[in-house]
Amino acid sequence: VFGKPKNHRSRIVIAPSSVMDEIAAHISRYTTTDGLVFSSPNGHPLRGTNFRKGVWRHAVEELAEVAPQLSNLRIHDLRHTAASLAISCGANIKAVQQMLGHKNASMTLDVYGHLYTEDLEALADRLDERYRGAA
Repeated sequence: VFGKPKNHRSRIVIAPSSVMDEIAAHISRYTTTDGLVFSSPNGHPLRGTNFRKGVWRHAVEELAEVAPQLSNLRIHDLRHTAASLAISCGANIKAVQQMLGHKNASMTLDVYGHLYTEDLEALADRLDERYRGAA
């Protein structure tokens, strides 16, 4: 990262080992003198505009051939997908907050709170079990 992040605080990004394995394989094949994990074809820093034009747009067009509903997929949509997947795997709101770098959990809840409805159903089932066990 060049410069400070949006909130001016660095953070640790946790990724599944399968993703880290892919990144390690990538690093072993493509190294730069600057230590960049991802770079332009000439080894310089990868700029967002160039990436969107040269890589992202073509990848989305190719994907849209088999999944037309994804024809307008934005890079930021991957962030929402990651958060949604984490929630579906049982991540609590504080973990999702940290993962996304939100300043507070209320922001995370405002955006992703609707995805916790299954938690409410499971909670109702557990409360029912507790009630029946106490009777």
